[in-house]
Amino acid sequence: MQARCSLLLILLQTISVRAAEAIATAGPVIARPSAAPNPNLSTLPNIPDADFDYISRYDNTPLSENACVMVFMAAMRQLALSRFEDLLPDGLSWQHERYPGVVLLLEPPQGSRTISVRFALWTVNAALRDMMFRDRFKKMELLATYRGVRIGTVQMFPPSTSTPAVNAKRGPAIMQHPQGDGLAPTTSSRNSVAFDVNSTRVGADGGTVTDDQLQAHVDFLAKVIDRRDIWVMTAWSMLYLAPSNPYPLGFWRTTIPSVASEVTSIWNSVRPRPGTRPYLVTNGDLISLLARLPEYLLQENKFREMNIAINENGIDLAKGSFRTKPLSVQSRWL
Repeated sequence: MQARCSLLLILLQTISVRAAEAIATAGPVIARPSAAPNPNLSTLPNIPDADFDYISRYDNTPLSENACVMVFMAAMRQLALSRFEDLLPDGLSWQHERYPGVVLLLEPPQGSRTISVRFALWTVNAALRDMMFRDRFKKMELLATYRGVRIGTVQMFPPSTSTPAVNAKRGPAIMQHPQGDGLAPTTSSRNSVAFDVNSTRVGADGGTVTDDQLQAHVDFLAKVIDRRDIWVMTAWSMLYLAPSNPYPLGFWRTTIPSVASEVTSIWNSVRPRPGTRPYLVTNGDLISLLARLPEYLLQENKFREMNIAINENGIDLAKGSFRTKPLSVQSRWL
């Protein structure tokens, strides 16, 4: 009996060694989202649906982090302002006017000519999450699945005239600006900044309507927020607001653990003054604001806690804030 047990133990050890050798010689393994090379980034939030999964591949072609973030914001804005269950044509791409060093190409699965807005949002958000999760801003491809079925692909790469799909179906950039790296060489001495929200809504005829009268006024406070925490907060806020983008903004709050801290954003509509024309700020207006905010923070080179007001002709219609606190054990997602 003892001899049989010894023989069985030797057999199991041999199998384990051979399995390990097979894994070691099988070639490079595609990284999975559950394996974070940088444990300091392991708090980034997941996509809201547990049936969503992805695989990412990178090569060594470097990409500008700022250009990556801004093209993500451009894509997220367009997608988050669309009808959540609509179908998008194949080969949509984005390239930000002021940060032109990166192209984002979104494609449906092989054999399909469309991808739903919902799956497109998840796939683009997953690409941003994965780049930050790995702290790796390089040329990449992300293959997304839902319940084991391929739903779409995102590619991030430097611009090239040899990519006809990119040149043929370009999504709109957030802003029209001269080319440049966009990052201010020094921190601005200003304590506030204002910009047009340029909110785009779906009109009664199914087309889009742009409102260029809404403005955002940002007051910077003293406490610094890691800029990647701001990128995560703005992207995930757009993701969460997208299904209800046409509805009026009431009270909305979200807290998201991120790279260096836990960020809370709170928004509330303001009751109009007596005798003024009532205007309902929508979740879509907030999406437009959030998509544009990172560009102005880069322009000012200021990443701090802030108070933000949405106003029309000087009248406040909604107010919001960004606040930060250290990460806690309870806030860790992974």
